[in-house]
Amino acid sequence: MDGFGTWNTPKTKEAISALVAMGLVGKILVVLSRDDTVAISSFRNLDNVRTIDAGEINAYDVLDSDWVLFTDETLPSAKESD
Repeated sequence: MDGFGTWNTPKTKEAISALVAMGLVGKILVVLSRDDTVAISSFRNLDNVRTIDAGEINAYDVLDSDWVLFTDETLPSAKESD
């Protein structure tokens, strides 16, 4: 998924539309970068969504969610081995 950085102002309606477009329902954990204040503000009013900083993600929050949504910036990647 592209990052939410294309949003210029916080809009809960756009956050809802993004989740609906991806077919996500239930408890959703959205992993964001600390700098993504627009997305944080857009999702904070949704009862079924919790946002978390990528550096603070933990097993409890992942297991307590039906879905875990990463942005391109926060998606863990495997490092190439030499």
